[in-house]
Amino acid sequence: MNKRNLGILVLIVVCACLIGLLIYYLIFFNWQKSNQPATLAPAVTAPAATLITNTPNTPATTTVAPGAPVSFADDLVEQDAGQVAKIFVERFGTYSNQQGAEQFSDLQLFITAKMQTWVDAQIAKLIGAQADYKIAHIVRTQAVSNRVASLNKTAGTATVVVSARRTDQTGDETPKISNPEIKLEMLKSGKRWQVDSVIWQ
Repeated sequence: MNKRNLGILVLIVVCACLIGLLIYYLIFFNWQKSNQPATLAPAVTAPAATLITNTPNTPATTTVAPGAPVSFADDLVEQDAGQVAKIFVERFGTYSNQQGAEQFSDLQLFITAKMQTWVDAQIAKLIGAQADYKIAHIVRTQAVSNRVASLNKTAGTATVVVSARRTDQTGDETPKISNPEIKLEMLKSGKRWQVDSVIWQ
């Protein structure tokens, strides 16, 4: 067999294989299955995230009728009053002799008109007591926990006790650390709780 005949034979075999594959594809391929949309995997719903707040899980005493259950709404009211009390304690109890009265300017958001008079007098005393402004005198107060001692939703009043950590440092001296307990009387004005009086123990 010469090379020409061998080449023709190979060409015939290759063509036969291609025709066979084409016939197999046309007969056995499932056209209906290929035209169906792909089945999507079922959506996986992620579990709801756990709500984390910076309100400590301290027990709160609520003034309610004996046997009456404390509702979730009551719990939110307590947390709100306690949170406002904590913010006031930290902002009023944190100051520096080098910043002036401006550092107390946002306190008016958290206090009643009656309390504003007391706060203004206290700020004047604090600033007046600073003798040397060249040496930094920094007082930091951090609310550690709060407890709602009493709550009257009808009257819109609450008593909150805040436990704090207070650091008083002048220059490079060793800071003086104390742990005061602050009792705050709260009044609700509209939907907002405000501080009406403070006893800093």
